[in-house]
Amino acid sequence: MARARSLETLLTLQEAVQDLESKLEIGERWEKGSPAWLATQAMIDSRAYCRAINKLEGLVVGWLFELGKVHQAGTGYKLWKHIGKALKSRSEAIRNAVKKYNYAAAMLKPPRPPLDVQTVLDHV
Repeated sequence: MARARSLETLLTLQEAVQDLESKLEIGERWEKGSPAWLATQAMIDSRAYCRAINKLEGLVVGWLFELGKVHQAGTGYKLWKHIGKALKSRSEAIRNAVKKYNYAAAMLKPPRPPLDVQTVLDHV
């Protein structure tokens, strides 16, 4: 019974897709490896790379602001400890963002060079 229901659902969905394709005048479907597929994949990879850079940049700027608070005059011990914990968690977020950046950079054609967390933090 469940198998027949699944088959019926599949056929209904296929009809809906065919109807939509005819309304949108889609002549042929993209296949993996076709020029349109590859162009779109390159665009998606580029977008992922840009988002990874933006995320990493935002985290590093936030890390700099937190680091700047530590050196302000009048920062008490409790606030200093609180900022230290925030810097530690932000450093972990930067590590994760660098991993995501390296993955996105490797997907590009040609691939971009990978980053090292220590290198990122040393440049700050």
